[in-house]
Amino acid sequence: MAKSTSKNSANPSNDNPDAASLDKVRDILFGTQARQSEKRFDGIEKRLSKEIDTLRKDQDKAIASLRSELQKQIDTLSESVEAEAAERTEHVQAVEAELTGRLAELESAAAAAQQSLEAKIAQEAKAIRDELARSEQRQTEVLTEAMTQLRSELTSRDEVAEVLRHLADTLVAEEE
Repeated sequence: MAKSTSKNSANPSNDNPDAASLDKVRDILFGTQARQSEKRFDGIEKRLSKEIDTLRKDQDKAIASLRSELQKQIDTLSESVEAEAAERTEHVQAVEAELTGRLAELESAAAAAQQSLEAKIAQEAKAIRDELARSEQRQTEVLTEAMTQLRSELTSRDEVAEVLRHLADTLVAEEE
């Protein structure tokens, strides 16, 4: 920076010789110090540049490490979720199989109960038919007996009627 100042001040020295000598005196007095300051600034700038590069590299490594760690955690969580999903699927399938088995047992029990009820209904129906047949036979016997009795009574009536006719004929014949 000092050089650029002295160079800039050298240009006006072409116009003014006192200014040029003043610049030379300044360069003699402060030139060494300015060059040392410039070297220090250059060194600081190089160190800062190196440190910035180092920080960038460290930051890139840290970001890469974080990404890697996040990816590992994501992979672990994905595996965990997949394992849990598989476990739940297995559990659902086990429950489904158990329910299917129970349903088959219930259907079997219902079919057996239905067959048992059908057999009982068939037995009851047969018993009712047998009872109806016996009842019909008893009624037929009672009716047959009643008819026989009525016929025998009718015969007696015919006989009574015949006796009465005969009596009437006798009475009529006596009157004549």
